[in-house]
Amino acid sequence: MIALVVVLAVFAIAPQLHLAAMAVAHFMAGLTPKVVSFGIGPTLLERPFGRTTLRLAALPIGGFVQMPDGPDGQPLPIPPFFRAAIALAGPLWVLVVAIPLGARPMGFDRAALQLLEGAWAPLEVGAPLVSAWIAHAEHAPLHAGAALAVRLALFNLLPLPSLNGFDVIEGLVVGALGRPARPRSPAMALIGALLVLPISIAWIVAIVTALSSP
Repeated sequence: MIALVVVLAVFAIAPQLHLAAMAVAHFMAGLTPKVVSFGIGPTLLERPFGRTTLRLAALPIGGFVQMPDGPDGQPLPIPPFFRAAIALAGPLWVLVVAIPLGARPMGFDRAALQLLEGAWAPLEVGAPLVSAWIAHAEHAPLHAGAALAVRLALFNLLPLPSLNGFDVIEGLVVGALGRPARPRSPAMALIGALLVLPISIAWIVAIVTALSSP
């Protein structure tokens, strides 16, 4: 029961920390978003902040930062290097916040490796990792929550389309080549979803296996 509360808390809080850092990074880069929505779904509260609308939505499992529309009706493009910095800001801030709760920076590499190992072998590696985390959450919920938040942030830093890690690499490469920023094509977004899906399914299998074990 405690483990479930920890999971719900992390999935509600970590995305908002991530989003807040990206919004601040926009402002620091001199970019003024049109809308910053904390959460998704029906709007609970909406307030102006300069030229930006801050929105609180009903479901705290995501959110978005929307740039104003340009002359072509599409959101204004973000310069490549700024795009890389903004994409990095969200996961990085989650990692920083997790440190006072017990996450060890020296263990981030091991956590990243566990993400891949568990996805590659969900029954042999993933399920035991999930079982160990559940047991740990019952005795040290804050530390377990920090560990889960770290893994979510590291997952988001994987260099796959639709994840922040890809935006970081793309922004750096495009900026270094001196090319203008271009919006993400629907085909690239679909490719990203298809690459992320097997990893997500593998971890769902690991979780179900761990929960069904005696």
